[in-house]
Amino acid sequence: MNLRLRTAVLPLAAAAALAATGAAAAADPAQCSRIVDVELPAEVHLGDARIDFTGAGVDTSIDAEALVLDGRRVAHGDPGYYEDLRRFLGEADRTAREVKPMAAIFRGRGAEVAEAATRMCGAILALAESSARVEAAVPGFVSPVRIRLE
Repeated sequence: MNLRLRTAVLPLAAAAALAATGAAAAADPAQCSRIVDVELPAEVHLGDARIDFTGAGVDTSIDAEALVLDGRRVAHGDPGYYEDLRRFLGEADRTAREVKPMAAIFRGRGAEVAEAATRMCGAILALAESSARVEAAVPGFVSPVRIRLE
């Protein structure tokens, strides 16, 4: 699975920011406007208990307890990070399927698109928080999912 999320996620985040607050409980739509950029340049392989990222200068594996950094296994101390990664990747895939093509908005599916965007927004914001915790705890680690917030 190769996810290039910049072009897909940002329009969805914008849609979520405009969505009615009752559209989904996954995220506060007002917070979605904080998302500036989301990028995942690496190839992704989702295993049963591990996520592998390879390519584009990234070669790391992450599970609930540890990550592989420079060929060595390092405890990251944040099982929420792994859960947030899996949620983010699952929502990215689900959102892409639900709103593909983007013309769905114009076919009377605006509420569904807004709900998908709001779920995706929640996944991005949660991953941004847990990524920051792990990056602070593991010197030299940079999350393979690069999220920039305002």
